[in-house]
Amino acid sequence: MQIIERLGNIQIPDFHELGGKIYWLDFLKKKEYDVSEGYAIPKCFFERFISENNIDINSYNNKLVFKYDEIRQSIYKNDFPEEMKNTLYGVFSALKSPLIVRSSSSYEDMEDYSCAGMFSSVNGVNDFEQFLNAIKICWISSFNESIDYYIKNTRDFAISLLVQEELNYEFGGVAFSANPISGNANEILIESSISGPKAVVTGAGEIDNILVRKYEEEELEPVFLKIKETLLVLEGYFGTYVDMEWLYNGEILYILQARPVTTIEKNQQSYVDVDDDAAMTYQLKNLSGVHSRWLEKKKKVRKCCKQNDIKIGGFYYWFRDNDPEADSIDEILNLMPNANSFEVHDGKKVLLVPKEDVKETVKQYAASVLRIAESVPTEYCGFASVIDDKYYIEVAKGGFTAFYSGEFEVTKYVLDSNGRKESSDEKYFDEEYFYDGKWWTKHAIERTLVSLSDEIIKEVIRITSTVNKNFENARIEWLLNENGVYLFDITVENDKLLSKYGEGKIISAGKCCGNAKVLKDITVFDDYIDKISIRMGYQLIQMEADERIKKIKDSLYIDEGDIVVCEYPNEKLAVILDKAKGFIFERGSLLCHFAIILRERHIPAVVYSNALDRIKDSQMVSISDGEVKIEK
Repeated sequence: MQIIERLGNIQIPDFHELGGKIYWLDFLKKKEYDVSEGYAIPKCFFERFISENNIDINSYNNKLVFKYDEIRQSIYKNDFPEEMKNTLYGVFSALKSPLIVRSSSSYEDMEDYSCAGMFSSVNGVNDFEQFLNAIKICWISSFNESIDYYIKNTRDFAISLLVQEELNYEFGGVAFSANPISGNANEILIESSISGPKAVVTGAGEIDNILVRKYEEEELEPVFLKIKETLLVLEGYFGTYVDMEWLYNGEILYILQARPVTTIEKNQQSYVDVDDDAAMTYQLKNLSGVHSRWLEKKKKVRKCCKQNDIKIGGFYYWFRDNDPEADSIDEILNLMPNANSFEVHDGKKVLLVPKEDVKETVKQYAASVLRIAESVPTEYCGFASVIDDKYYIEVAKGGFTAFYSGEFEVTKYVLDSNGRKESSDEKYFDEEYFYDGKWWTKHAIERTLVSLSDEIIKEVIRITSTVNKNFENARIEWLLNENGVYLFDITVENDKLLSKYGEGKIISAGKCCGNAKVLKDITVFDDYIDKISIRMGYQLIQMEADERIKKIKDSLYIDEGDIVVCEYPNEKLAVILDKAKGFIFERGSLLCHFAIILRERHIPAVVYSNALDRIKDSQMVSISDGEVKIEK
């Protein structure tokens, strides 16, 4: 790395070289958070200073007594060599005064100890000589008996420094993503003062405290809402609870510092039910890697289900450090007696494991925390949503791959607000997807009419209605087996579904006109993408950046503004969303994942029978309110 680099532009950030303060502020500035302009002076700059001045730190240590005063005096009285002084003048001239010089030791802001307030910072720096003195003052603060006593080990005295423009503020303070007093991780504690964060961290000012519910919606002032949102993102970056020093000025939230919270006790349990409020009081560094379908925000969905007697699959975290022999696994499995197989997830991959193999499988993982979830047996599956006070239900035989593969026409119902059928379109299945112990596999079955009884329809409606009262515009995914109807997942749409969607032709409303791009075989996507799936959490931004995705786009020759004509709304078509002006499908599910993506992007899409036979490549076609017109 260069000897001194600008914050937000450090080429090779090294935590040990730069310290936690610089490392994380550089990271956050690269993520476009508001961080004051500044430069990082790495500890090698200090090492060069003592080398150029022939200062031998070891000579001040006789193993019985370290001569702190003598070494501090030696460093302070020596001058910067001319070359180093010129480099520092360049830094000073590039920033607007007043400046603040801050320590950034690799011993600060650690998970085991924070060294809070033990290293010096100097603010109000207005001239160059004052700047040089401030650097020395921060350096010599490392030679401190209190720090040695606190850390209780031999350490490197060299520290990095951070030079920043000092900010004006209306008020500022400190915020914790978990309550450090009670240990409750469902609470965010925000401390603020009109005298700024220094008044808070020193305890010298008038301080206001506010407790914010972490995973619940509340009416908050904009600054506190922004602090809450920022802390939740920072937890993901740090992999644990964080505390943040902040300033607020002109509707901008500036981050001064972010570090792990060091005061919350480690969980001692062998496993925990994710729906238990206690689950969120454990260190998120243990849990953040193994969240998938039921993130904290969906913990509210599960709570809603339990309060309203809606069946859901079991879901537990298991802590290896507290149960290295996995003795508690049998107990976990007994809590889910109806399951024959389970998802085991270590934060990187998910395995579907037969019940009798779960314990041995768990032992083979190296992760400290595993998610163990019930894989609910599935006879039928489906989607359901509320459309202009009417209920729209889609059903398939077997697992959800029946929808995602696009190979089947699915059964559909439209019901009024009282649950009476307005229309039904029931389909026969002679194949289904079933779980074979490893994955969902297709096999032949006796020809079966997929038809729901009035009792089952009533329960699907009850679940859909209950969820929509709590989560507006929610599309639910449900499963049916001999034990009844289970809620599998929900997706909340950005826009309200309207009655025109229930007519069966419109997948995504809108009008467009363009040249048809006919894709008779969309398995081209499978040639390059192995299990890339929106429903499995693969982000669109990753799909757009992936080299394989670029190769697919190049191979398809889709011009920007083309209307794509193909069999069904396969979610892997998301890779060409940046080019397609609209979509025409031969068949399709209104509530499948790709349909939702199209509606969110406001890209028109319709179902048009035998489209592949009726539309030729490059023909001019138009879509308008579900109708397709073809230029002859």
